[in-house]
Amino acid sequence: TNAVQAYGNIESQQIQLGVLTGSKVSARELMSQLKEVQQAMGVSITSLATASKMMIGFGVDAQDSADKLKRFSAITGGNEDAMQRLGRAYGQAKGLGKLMAEETNQMIDAGFSPLIAISKRTGESIGEVRQRMKDGGVMFDELRQSIEAMTEAGGMFAGTMTAMKESTNATIGRMSAAWLEFKQVVGGELAPLAKASEAPTTNALGGSGGM
Repeated sequence: TNAVQAYGNIESQQIQLGVLTGSKVSARELMSQLKEVQQAMGVSITSLATASKMMIGFGVDAQDSADKLKRFSAITGGNEDAMQRLGRAYGQAKGLGKLMAEETNQMIDAGFSPLIAISKRTGESIGEVRQRMKDGGVMFDELRQSIEAMTEAGGMFAGTMTAMKESTNATIGRMSAAWLEFKQVVGGELAPLAKASEAPTTNALGGSGGM
């Protein structure tokens, strides 16, 4: 039963992602990328899929959602709630086309200051970046590029990206991913049997209920 449920949960996630992306193939590719993030960063596939769907709903590209969730996982040290909050703020900025005060505050509350990230990339003071933001002059692409710079070589969180891969959480994530993969394979084999038994079981229960 657990195996069928595991298969059903992943199947449901892929169906929802397929609707959002408009392609079953894209949904499968995205799910595969999210599993890689799970193994590398130790974050649950359910949290990753939930955050990815939310981001795509705001207009974030499917591939970009997986990439940023990996970076957000590093920034937050694998804290799933903070990762999802960063994903939401990032998605909202994408929807607006620019970074505004509300999204900035949401990111800061989740442990990441986009103003600092942007100032390090542009050489401006934080005050100058803040004023540009207030004037609506910090575009979404600038936010995206600054997040990438902070999590790549030389960035503040570059070491975290590497360290997270060797963490206990990442090891558990890889073990969980392998176990989930196994259950999905078994569940995929059992799912047709479960579906085939639905009508006879329902009829039998309905018949007994009428006695």
